[in-house]
Amino acid sequence: MLVNLLYGYRLESAHSTIKDLRAQLSYAENKLKQLQDKEAPPRELVVENIKPVLNYDGHKIELSSLEEYIVDAVGHLIGRPAQSVDLELVVRVFDGRILTFSSNRCQLRVRYVLLSEILGIYIDVSDLPSA
Repeated sequence: MLVNLLYGYRLESAHSTIKDLRAQLSYAENKLKQLQDKEAPPRELVVENIKPVLNYDGHKIELSSLEEYIVDAVGHLIGRPAQSVDLELVVRVFDGRILTFSSNRCQLRVRYVLLSEILGIYIDVSDLPSA
């Protein structure tokens, strides 16, 4: 009789645990269903900043004025979705461009362009003889 009583107690305890676990599973399934129903569209990647990185060994040109020129040229891209930015067009704007700053000339060569929340434009700058 004592063994039957112990067996009944363990059976009741197991039954109670199963009932609690089923309630937790039901709650988790309902929560998952609600989250799937309210699935928000993924956040769109937007250009937030423009960062020109210049590789220049000379002394004739102030890099701050060159960086300002680059940011002004593509500044309209800030706030646009990254998917709509044409990187080939960005490269064409700067690659091979010859600029004159206070009678000093330089030529730009684009190494590469990186696009995420920051548009990174990596450019080699070389001095040209004054004309």
